[in-house]
Amino acid sequence: MKVCIIGGGIGGLCVAYDLSKNGVDVSLFEKEDILGGNCASYNINGYTIDTGLHYPFYFNERDVLFEILKEKKNLFVSSLPPVLNRRYREYCIFNNRFTLFQILKLLYYFSLYKLGKISFENSLNDTLKRTKLYEQNIIDWAYPWSYSSWGLDIRNVTAEMFFNSIFSKNISPNGLLEAFFNKLGVGLFNSKNYIEGYPKGGIRTISDTLIEKARKLGAKLYINTEVTGIEKTNKVFKVFIEENEYYFDKIVYAAPIQVLPHLIELPSEFENKIKKATPWRAITIWLGIEKQYFKDARLHFTDTVFPVVLPTSLFDASLAPRNHQLIGIASGLTKRKIDKEYSVNKILDIVEYNYPNLLDYEVFRHVQFLNLSSTKQGIFDEKFQYSTPIEGLFLAGTNVFEELVGVNWAAYTGRNVAKMILYK
Repeated sequence: MKVCIIGGGIGGLCVAYDLSKNGVDVSLFEKEDILGGNCASYNINGYTIDTGLHYPFYFNERDVLFEILKEKKNLFVSSLPPVLNRRYREYCIFNNRFTLFQILKLLYYFSLYKLGKISFENSLNDTLKRTKLYEQNIIDWAYPWSYSSWGLDIRNVTAEMFFNSIFSKNISPNGLLEAFFNKLGVGLFNSKNYIEGYPKGGIRTISDTLIEKARKLGAKLYINTEVTGIEKTNKVFKVFIEENEYYFDKIVYAAPIQVLPHLIELPSEFENKIKKATPWRAITIWLGIEKQYFKDARLHFTDTVFPVVLPTSLFDASLAPRNHQLIGIASGLTKRKIDKEYSVNKILDIVEYNYPNLLDYEVFRHVQFLNLSSTKQGIFDEKFQYSTPIEGLFLAGTNVFEELVGVNWAAYTGRNVAKMILYK
């Protein structure tokens, strides 16, 4: 079997790794001059800058990236739990935030929702009040989750969006039960095999290791190579690359979803779904500070939740010049048309208010505007999250998994697509 993967981000690379490991002939094509997508790093003025702000990671033995990175645990600097400034106290997940009673209440209402006994169509704020879950530490936890996923507060996120997202991937469908047993000390589902923290040398540590492993397994990875068209002919695909034609049995599309209709003719219903997709736009401001302003390697939230602040050089001092600190500041951008200079100044005003005098020590600034190419929540139902109406054409990457972005989400879709190809 020959498989073509379009897009060399984490999603595409994880598909390439899993398929190659199982003896599949894989060719991956990336139109840019590097692999890794948004999981990349580069150097400016002695600072190692990641593409976008990546939060500290947690990989357990069920994750494809744990399997790949488990031999390199020493490359990750353990992190402390993220914290919220002033109004919000702490941003942590089930295991160390909720009491047993609260975990069981969350599980109870989520079960009723799954059984169709109650609706989660209203805002998360209204739903929490109606289900008597409007408690301080649940609110403290729900706010940053909603903002980091959609750039919206809990009054503008539906409970259905929220619960569907927290029961995905890392917080698995068994997440609440897992937390419950962990609280009891049973640890039935909790693996001792895990990697957590931030990668030394920047986010490219992850993608470089994945690329190396995939190539050793025989995956053919091409850069500066753009796919310009796809045709389905009988049971195979004709792929056009630089005026040449190649034939493949399967296609995995792991690039921005908006481009797909320009490459292959799609059924109208599916194409209309794609047209409704909207890029999740983000801004990251990298600051070099001539002082060790933050003392702990934690993710900090401001009073407004966004922007978030992460002193990345506290995970690895080599990311910044000596006695300097590299700080990443990230926020979502909700308006289609924005004044970039105004956005940067507005974000820095918020940061300065929450962390006085921080900007007095600024000696370096680098601004990134990113389109993360994720879809609106719920556009792709379960049927179309990975497979498509065209037999043999699959979707992977953060751009197809609801509005969840990041390394773990992309890797998760990559493994799921690989399984579908191998075991169907």
